[in-house]
Amino acid sequence: MTALKTNYKDKVILITGASRGFGAALAKSLAAKNAQLILTARNQAALEEIDDDIFNISHQHATLLPLNLCHHEQFPALSQAIYDRFGKLDCFIGNAAIFGGYHPIGHIKHHHWQQLVDTNITANLHLLQNLTPLLKQSKYGRVVMLSSQLTDNPPAFASCFHATKAALEAIVKSYAKEIDNITNIKANIYRPNKMQTASFLSSHPGVDTSNIATTDMMVDGIYPLLADDCSYNGDIIDG
Repeated sequence: MTALKTNYKDKVILITGASRGFGAALAKSLAAKNAQLILTARNQAALEEIDDDIFNISHQHATLLPLNLCHHEQFPALSQAIYDRFGKLDCFIGNAAIFGGYHPIGHIKHHHWQQLVDTNITANLHLLQNLTPLLKQSKYGRVVMLSSQLTDNPPAFASCFHATKAALEAIVKSYAKEIDNITNIKANIYRPNKMQTASFLSSHPGVDTSNIATTDMMVDGIYPLLADDCSYNGDIIDG
């Protein structure tokens, strides 16, 4: 899938989970296009490392907002901070998620399930609520949520993660219908292929990575969903 032509200079783009993996790779790719980046993650030091890379690429710094997505009460302040600095938000990329490892159904603990629900579903729901007014201020508001190509047919012992992704996809599809034809916002789901992320490698020790994509290889697939002339809304795009 080839990227559509869009000028990203001065576009304001929020990426959650931007300190490593796909989020970091996407941030660096967008920095090369001179986007104005807002990056969130739990680890301030890791965000600063990515910001150093971004500055080397674009000669400008990202806006770094350390944030634990389980602390939903902080989202109104996040939205206000973006409004105060930029007055709008052009793209919201919901990349942050917890995989949580492999567990048989009978051994799933309540606190484990709740952590995945809070991070992978509830956080993104509340972020949509808080960021939609900012997205409406953009000429081409874009929402892209990251999911998994295994969501429709999850492997054994991975029910929690894929259940949360299925719920997130349902939220995005419903949201897309709500905003269709009454705003300039388009909301879609991007399902990258398996990638060599820290989460994947830690849960697959010793796996042969020769046929597994790097995060950099999966970045281009998201660009049609960010483009000004994006025709998708409520769709699932596989990377």
